[in-house]
Amino acid sequence: MVVSAACASGLHALIRGAMLLERGEADRVLVIGVESSRHPLFIGCFQRLGVLPPKGIGCRPFDARREGFLISEAAAAVCLERVKSPDGGIYVDRYATGATAGHLTTGDPDGAALRYLLKRVIDGGEVDLIHAHGTGTLAHDPVELAAIDETVGEARPLVYSHKGALGHSLGAAGLISVVLNCIMHREGCVRVM
Repeated sequence: MVVSAACASGLHALIRGAMLLERGEADRVLVIGVESSRHPLFIGCFQRLGVLPPKGIGCRPFDARREGFLISEAAAAVCLERVKSPDGGIYVDRYATGATAGHLTTGDPDGAALRYLLKRVIDGGEVDLIHAHGTGTLAHDPVELAAIDETVGEARPLVYSHKGALGHSLGAAGLISVVLNCIMHREGCVRVM
């Protein structure tokens, strides 16, 4: 099956895979996130939206001098199995999905949907790492940081976005973040690339 949900495509596919396992519809699911959108017409559309930085400027998520993101090509794959590994392994503990329909290309400007989703997933638990969307855009980064701040309260988890190092791989970005998170948790270290 193909899942298309813009930047959230890889995460939506992962959630759909987890749901297939939960419902007993599959014992093993291979989830693949991939994006290759380097065509000049596609890049021109993002330029017109004003979300790409000037030539020679990189992506700087959450930086006061941020000017947008760089488009990249990427792919990631995750195999989910119904049987948990004997050592506990890494697994999908919980998930939530949501959407806003206020604007064609941006989320809600007050971050209400994002706060709701974060609260639902965190559910009072401890959080040591938040792999943020962190696009480096003027409109999105402040909304995302405010939602994170409100949701985690006094806790101060690490907040990270791989887009500063790898660019924004659009539909593959969410699954890329999951793979990077798994590596970071396995090694017990957040690696800045």
